[in-house]
Amino acid sequence: MKKFLFFLLLSIIGCLHINAQVIIDDTGETNPTSHPSAILELNSTTRGFLPPRLSFAERDAIQNPADGLMIYIIDNEVRCLQVYDGQSWTNVYCPGSNDAPIAQDVAITGTLANGNTLVGSYTYFDADGNLEQNSILNWYTIDSAQDTNYVSLNNNTDNLVLTDEHIDKYIVFGVTPKAQSGTVLGEEFYSDPLGPVMDRIVANINEFHYENQDRDQNEFVEIRVDGDINNQPTDIGSYKIIQYRRAGTVVSSVTLERLTKTCDSTHCYYVWEHSLQNSTTGIALINHNSQLIEFLSYEGVVTATEGDADGETSTDIGVSQSNSSTPLDSSLFLDSDGTWKASNGSNTKGTANY
Repeated sequence: MKKFLFFLLLSIIGCLHINAQVIIDDTGETNPTSHPSAILELNSTTRGFLPPRLSFAERDAIQNPADGLMIYIIDNEVRCLQVYDGQSWTNVYCPGSNDAPIAQDVAITGTLANGNTLVGSYTYFDADGNLEQNSILNWYTIDSAQDTNYVSLNNNTDNLVLTDEHIDKYIVFGVTPKAQSGTVLGEEFYSDPLGPVMDRIVANINEFHYENQDRDQNEFVEIRVDGDINNQPTDIGSYKIIQYRRAGTVVSSVTLERLTKTCDSTHCYYVWEHSLQNSTTGIALINHNSQLIEFLSYEGVVTATEGDADGETSTDIGVSQSNSSTPLDSSLFLDSDGTWKASNGSNTKGTANY
């Protein structure tokens, strides 16, 4: 009988070695099979998996623990599931003893148009003071702001370059905060959806003038739109310019259909002859879907608190004008290298800058 049991055991071990997969099943399922990716699968609806339970002293007595070795610590009041990471023991979860980290203020900044780069941001917080370590980042697309079917882009970085595949989609940034110790992984936190992504930017803030020596004169904002007079976007008339105060409130606004338009063979120029403030001011360009295309400012940064740019922060163009040194008819303009420059006594209002 002993010989029979011995040979039976050898047969089982041989089979396990050949198949390289094992399933332990107590559900009564006929011919259960393990998942192809698993070397061992436990299948039960009434019982669980019980890892080795050790004290700290017993854990520390393990000789040369393997990278990935898992144990459960029970030592006085401490209860922790731990994994050896090749250098030290790391807490995976400590029930009741430590709060999971969270991600606050998860947000997206950038222009929602093909070819542009979005940047995700967040604030890491752990109530127990555990430091952050390699939080997991991801980007998702959805079909509408109300859609809950998030499609992962598998992009573990804080930036996303928009391409053709993102057009008309809404974008969501996700953060799963991860701590160095304590309860390591928190739940995933998401930004508000932003969208839809535009095919491309067809309009931009191109030139303006707000201050000069003596009494301010000839103030204006110019918007440049791709296409000659016969190829302007059909909805361009409902695009909007909004002027913001330093405090983020709206000063005034106008739609492009109300502005003077001149065109050349490649672009049209819409000019708003309007008084601008001589202190920190934001200028926002909004498309027909009330989406922010561009939000620029001079003499400082503006965070909008109302209007179509509500919650967005402007980009300071880095050049300015002065009532003591700027000649009449000067302007600030977007140059061919993508930077803003200051002209001296001349402007190109209604025509190309370069």
